[in-house]
Amino acid sequence: MKKREETKKNDSERISNIEMICIKDKIKNSLRAYIIGDALGVPFEFQRKGSFKCAGFIGGGTHGKEAGTWSDDTSIMLCLLDALTKARSINEAVELLKENLKEWYYKGKFSVDGTFDVGRQTAASIGCEFRNGLTDRMGNGTLFYVPVAFHFLNKEFKQEDFALFCKVTHNNLNCFYYGWKFGQLLKDSIKGEAKVELGSAYQNRGDVINTYHLVLDHFYKSKSEMKDKSLFECLCDIVDYGEDTDTNAALLGLLLGTEREINEKDWLQIREYEFADRIINNFVEKIPGF
Repeated sequence: MKKREETKKNDSERISNIEMICIKDKIKNSLRAYIIGDALGVPFEFQRKGSFKCAGFIGGGTHGKEAGTWSDDTSIMLCLLDALTKARSINEAVELLKENLKEWYYKGKFSVDGTFDVGRQTAASIGCEFRNGLTDRMGNGTLFYVPVAFHFLNKEFKQEDFALFCKVTHNNLNCFYYGWKFGQLLKDSIKGEAKVELGSAYQNRGDVINTYHLVLDHFYKSKSEMKDKSLFECLCDIVDYGEDTDTNAALLGLLLGTEREINEKDWLQIREYEFADRIINNFVEKIPGF
């Protein structure tokens, strides 16, 4: 009887391990899709809907960068992943994140062509050595920290967990709340449990509330009228809405990447993709976290 119980226990653990391998593959795909979305949107940032058409990676445009260049959206996300990988506790991860952000902002680490397109809140926070107090500014850069939710796969992901990282650059109550909500959806989606409802009225502009609703509505759209489209086509579709194109597409990629596979040929068009893969692979290997 005891041997049979041990066999059942081992079988259960084996299934759990298989499930975790599958989840880790989804997380890697999700993080890659984020970067692909970012790079697709970079040339078109701040341009109006209807004034261009995104059909793939191009150079030039708003920032004059080569095709496949990622922005601050990816650099900050990579700063976060690297910190979470190397830390032994959540508080240590926050401190390592601060160090990584300074290395990126001042020395160009975690970037392709140095820093560009840096949000005002982020720049101000780094400039004052992260002594930023509570503010009414609610930039959507807070959503670059959403992947921290992957570190809480086997335990509750609380709003205060997200706020620890968010307030490093975006010390705002709405940022805490909507970033945490997005992270919770991401966590549910990676487990195949996501329930998405259409958002309220919103505008396509770069604050956390409007960005949250815009991206979630496009995620819903991907399940309805664009259900037969590829992940890449869905990312191009949200880029075509203009304005904060890189952030919108990156965040949609993060969600869509939990359900649809990227095309490897698209990933190989990302500049410094090998560098990004090293950070992603190391992060995924450590999941579940602390």
